[in-house]
Amino acid sequence: MKIIMRLIFNGLMFILFYFAIVIQTNAIPISVIDDFEDGDSSDWTFFGGSAAGGGGGVSADRPKEGSFYLSTGWGGNGTASGFYGGAFKNLADNGQIVLPNDPWFNVWILNQSDATIDQYTLEITLREDLNGNGWTNGLEDSFRLDSTFLSSSFNDQWTLISAPVSSFINSFTGGDGSFDGALDEIVIVIAGVVGGASTVVEVDFDLFAFSSGGPIFLPPPPPIDAPEPSSLALLGLGLVGLGFVRRIKCNQNS
Repeated sequence: MKIIMRLIFNGLMFILFYFAIVIQTNAIPISVIDDFEDGDSSDWTFFGGSAAGGGGGVSADRPKEGSFYLSTGWGGNGTASGFYGGAFKNLADNGQIVLPNDPWFNVWILNQSDATIDQYTLEITLREDLNGNGWTNGLEDSFRLDSTFLSSSFNDQWTLISAPVSSFINSFTGGDGSFDGALDEIVIVIAGVVGGASTVVEVDFDLFAFSSGGPIFLPPPPPIDAPEPSSLALLGLGLVGLGFVRRIKCNQNS
């Protein structure tokens, strides 16, 4: 009886260990700012830069996750312009996002290979609201994250930008210097452009979101022949049964 109980215990531990791994890899909760799954980008407002400008809209041909993403294009006079423009999303007062504990900001970026500039800096600004009536310049904080991309990264591949909100640069727009309110507005800017006249850059975005305690996790698609969790559970129980039968045969032979 002790042998049987030990075999059953080992099989159950195998099953529990597998599910513990699955749960752990998906344990980071997220608060979505925009994943574009509504197929709509009208809540983003675009603005021009210095003798430069751009725009964008929702596309569906190559999302990082889900079915849609935001595709943008920008043009200007390269180094002479420097600032090509940007876009912002202002959240309704009753739709502001409360940041999770130990908040990390995340967004997937794809730099298209047909860009003709040499490099640019993507500036992402988060603006807080402390009292539910929108961000107020001079009274509430703004923080910025800068990411510079060289032409070698214009490769049509999705790249995750992820950083703790505490690492963002303080823009000194007021407030106490810490992000302790709700998210009221997010701004993206194409700046620091280096290149010649009449040059362009095309940048795609997917899943603006906050995670807690670390970068966001998107599980890769499972292999076609990967067993389902239920199959693995049955396999574990089968191994237990096989061990039990072999133990009985050994006892009979002895």
